Amino acid sequence: MTQAAPWSKDTPAAVAADVQALVFETMRQCGILLQPFMPEKAALLLDSLGVPPDQRTLADAAFGKADLADVRPGVRLFDIDMSKL
Repeated sequence: MTQAAPWSKDTPAAVAADVQALVFETMRQCGILLQPFMPEKAALLLDSLGVPPDQRTLADAAFGKADLADVRPGVRLFDIDMSKL
């Protein structure tokens, strides 16, 4: 992602879209795999990515198994108190 620099004005829109799709896909896979360890946060992540509940099994964690078209912006998985850092 750093090498592609999707935030740069010089990056073609197609490259930025590819990077975004790869990031969302990676987050989807992580959400599925984290369900046994962090069920509430994993559910929040998968809900925000628009992953239906019936597509959250280990078999669904394979790369490219879902189309993430309805991503909900602005979801905060964790609240961090910056004064404690």
